Parts: sequence; C-alpha cells; structure tokens
Amino acid sequence: MELIDKYIYAIGKQLPADSKEEIKRELKSLLLDEIESSYGSNPTQEEIEKTIYEFGSPKEVAARYKKDNIIIAKDYTDIYFLLIKILIGAMAIAFAVIFVIDLFTNFQNFNLLKSILKFFGNVFTSSLSAIGALTLVFILISRCTEEIDFEMDKPWSISDLDNVDVDVPQESKLELGFGIFFSIVALALINVFPNFMSFLERSFERSQITLGHHINIPVFKEILIFITIVWTLEIILLVIKFIVGNTKYTSAIELLMDGVSVGLLIFIVQNKNLYLDYRSLLGFRGIFVFVLVVSIIDLIASLAKFIKHYVVEANI
Repeated sequence: MELIDKYIYAIGKQLPADSKEEIKRELKSLLLDEIESSYGSNPTQEEIEKTIYEFGSPKEVAARYKKDNIIIAKDYTDIYFLLIKILIGAMAIAFAVIFVIDLFTNFQNFNLLKSILKFFGNVFTSSLSAIGALTLVFILISRCTEEIDFEMDKPWSISDLDNVDVDVPQESKLELGFGIFFSIVALALINVFPNFMSFLERSFERSQITLGHHINIPVFKEILIFITIVWTLEIILLVIKFIVGNTKYTSAIELLMDGVSVGLLIFIVQNKNLYLDYRSLLGFRGIFVFVLVVSIIDLIASLAKFIKHYVVEANI
C-alpha cells in the first residue's frame, strides 16, 4: 500500500526524532486496523484514500504529538547538539594543527605560553561564531520545515502526497558527519594559515622530488575569499542534508553547488598567476586538475540521477 507508506512518511518527517519510529508504527497499525474494520481485507483505492483523508492531514496528525513550541524543533535537538560537538572538535583539531606547524616552523621564536593562550582563544571565538551560525540555520529549518509540506489552515487532499517520495536514497549520517567535520577543519586551517600550502610543498620536496611549480601565496589569498564562500555554502548544505535528508530541493541545490565548484576549480587551474616557476603539473596544480576531473564526473552522475529520479520517474 504505497499511499499509506507515503502518508506515514509525511507524518514522520514532522515527528520528534526520539519517538518517531514508534509513533509511525503505531499510526500505521491504527490506519490499517481502521481500513480493515471499515472495508475488510481487500479495500479499494478509493476506500483507502477516504480513510486516510478522514485521519487528517500529516501536519494535523503530527501536531497531536507535539506539545511545546520551542525555537529549535524537538526532532532536531539531538542533531543540533551533535553538530555543536563536531564543530568544537573540528575547530580544536584545525588550530592544533596550526599550533604544531607554528612550533616546527618558528621553533627559535616560539612562545609556548602565548601560543597556548592563542590556541584556546581561537578555538573559543571560532567555535562561538560557528555555533551562532549553526543555531541560526537550525532556527530557520525549524520554522521552514514546519510549513514546508502542508499548511494547517488550508484544506488538504490526497494529491498532496504525490510529491512525497519514500524511495529517495539517503546518505549515511556518519558519512555526512565526517564530511562536515573535515570540511570545517580544512576551511579553518586554510583561512587561518594560508601558508599551509607552502608548508606542504616544502615537506613534499624533502623526499627529494622536485615540484614543477609552487603556489603563489599572495594570489592564493586573493582567491581564498571565493573558496571560503563556496566551501561555507557546501558545509551549510551538508548540515541541512544531515537534518532533513535528501529531498528534491537539496538535490537541486547540491547540483547548483557542484556546478559552482567546477567553475571555481576551472578558474583555479587556468589562473597561471597562481603558480610560480611553472614547469609541469607536478604539484598543487596537478591536484587541482585531478579534483576538477573527479568533480565533473560527479556532477554528470548527480545530474543523471536527478533527471532519472525527479524528472523521468516522476512523470511515469
């Protein structure tokens, strides 16, 4: 009974996370019992639709299980606090790496006490800013998702369930969590310590392999603002997907962000001012080319999946 599954799924999206599955099982059991008691074991499609309609809109049914009107919806609080831990951990790791690099590159002038205080200060201030931004995202999501599928004040119909897709492939929460974590670490590291690129180049050349070029740090700093904007938007998208899962809208935004990322990578690869003493791809330009190729393949694959799932299959 696909329609029942869609109905229960639509309700579940608005239920508290800690009791969602239990409530969904209870509601499905009640609905099936109601259908069987009214129409027997072989109900028609019209009879199923009538029972679902009389049960109430998903918004109304979910509201019966919600008691408090708080700033961040209860179903997001567990994820909210988990992401706060991820943010603080990511910031701590990023600034710990910077601390170690500073220790080895400026050993003679290294002030241990000052560096330790700076480490904790950076972790505190950056975590505070990140938590503030995260809280704002969660408030907006809490307000928007309450109204995104069904409005309480307008009549609803069975056709409202047509856009509910219980078969959308969902990414692992663990995978998304790691993606958020390491993206924040990399973004913080590259912004606070842009010379990290040169540090990596020097470390690599200690293996007696001569690079075909070096990164021009002043030019890289000019491009860094665009990298930071795109990267930040991608992190926000990961957070949203972590909360609401894959939907048609997140998939469309992800396609757009993938396209922007490909465009930025093309600009980075083609910008000859970014590379000093250019002789070959061996170095960061080669890495950027590799990432660009992978990103283009990923963009094409994502576009094909989007068309297949949301355009072709939606019209069948």
